[in-house]
Amino acid sequence: MKKLINLFVLFIGGVALSQTTYIPDQNFENYLIDSSIDSDGTVNGQVSTSDISSITGIYLTNYTLSVTDLTGIEDFTSLEILDANSAGLQMNILDLSNNINIEEVYLNGGGDDLGVMAIEEIILNNNPNLRIFESSEHWGLQILDLKQLNGIDVDNLAINVSDSPVFNREICIKVNDANEATNSQGVYTSWTVNDSGVTSNFSENCTLSYTTAIKSKFYLYPNPTSRGFQIANNAINDLTTLDEIIVYNVKGKIVKKFLANDYYDITELANGIYFVKMNNQEETSVQKIIKQ
Repeated sequence: MKKLINLFVLFIGGVALSQTTYIPDQNFENYLIDSSIDSDGTVNGQVSTSDISSITGIYLTNYTLSVTDLTGIEDFTSLEILDANSAGLQMNILDLSNNINIEEVYLNGGGDDLGVMAIEEIILNNNPNLRIFESSEHWGLQILDLKQLNGIDVDNLAINVSDSPVFNREICIKVNDANEATNSQGVYTSWTVNDSGVTSNFSENCTLSYTTAIKSKFYLYPNPTSRGFQIANNAINDLTTLDEIIVYNVKGKIVKKFLANDYYDITELANGIYFVKMNNQEETSVQKIIKQ
């Protein structure tokens, strides 16, 4: 009987030691290997959870490969700093609520590179140590969830969600008391918010709805597309008023340029997310298009 118990204990111990975390993004796993975090040194879609549970910092800002998906970050339970400026993240939702020790989050975009970052919602609602959140020039961001689950929002928080005013972006910041946050009362007196060029508002309930983050009289169709797209204009029938149409990939690199035309062929581009920038003398508009 004692032998059976010992075998059972060994089995349970082996299961615990072999627990793994799913890492679907190959470049994220390459980063973990290059940083001597992933001990098996092989890109196989997983990492030993014990390898990452004590890691306090992820630094992707100057990493040479584009990381589009941070799935697996939830098991970095000791994480204090996430530094991923211009990393190329393309997740609809980035949930950092399991990273309860996190203090600093840097998810800034790339300036004129436009769509380098395209996360629509970031969740930091179980993070009592959070002190810095930066996500300026982040094209896709619509919701920043800071509404702490315990009902008490963090104090001494610095937020930067600024952007160029030409994009006319709107961001909803979710909190426990929207009235106090709006009027800088209570715990929110210690908050600093840089929302230059952005229309931000505090709310107790933010809804994610992909109305185009950049309001414009231009719109693209069909979207998604398998071959190409056209540009409709609600205000101007003559599309020759467009000076230039530029297509960027998710790393902000120009992949196509067009003069105004009836149809824009992107057949040769790989499937994925792109950003189309349209210029004329009245406005600059940037809109997301999906090639599939």
